[in-house]
Amino acid sequence: DWSANSATGDWSANSATGYRSANSATGDWSANSATGDRSANSATGDWSANSATGDWSANSATGYGSANISTGKECKNISGGFANISVGWGKNNKCKGVIGSYLVLSEWGEWDGDKYPLLGAQMVIVDGKQIKEDTFYTLKDGKIVEADND
Repeated sequence: DWSANSATGDWSANSATGYRSANSATGDWSANSATGDRSANSATGDWSANSATGDWSANSATGYGSANISTGKECKNISGGFANISVGWGKNNKCKGVIGSYLVLSEWGEWDGDKYPLLGAQMVIVDGKQIKEDTFYTLKDGKIVEADND
């Protein structure tokens, strides 16, 4: 519970597991993972990767070719580098990025007593025209729409 973690330097790796975890990896080819509700995660450096698992988690990857994924309800993903990819995989997830980054958005149905059924997923590039820079998006009724920017 209330974990915190930091790895600094090229080829860094770290993991924070528990409720309200926080995690940061800085350096090229860094990797990190934060697991637990309300986790926060940041990877800075080219080709970095990170994952946040848990409801209300937040995730950010900055650097060329970096990737991030969040799984859980109400998660946020931010791509801060060119050719990055952000994956929001869970009910009411949202993603945003800079021009040249990619967003993978998913839509989930209502709880059926066992699970949230997956309704669909789409990937888009932030081009500054149809998909605006620094604006959160979500998938709703099979369409990519702007989400609250908070």
